[in-house]
Amino acid sequence: MHTSSLQQNILAELDHELANTRRILERVPYEQADYKPHPKSMGLWQLAT
Repeated sequence: MHTSSLQQNILAELDHELANTRRILERVPYEQADYKPHPKSMGLWQLAT
């Protein structure tokens, strides 16, 4: 794989993950920023930063 196409693939994947992350963060109320699905999990605020 050519370096340029590898970089394009990585950037495309990063853009996709960024869009998903933004969509999730927009749906979580600020009051629930400390939400953890499990006590050992990181909170959404920690994950966002």
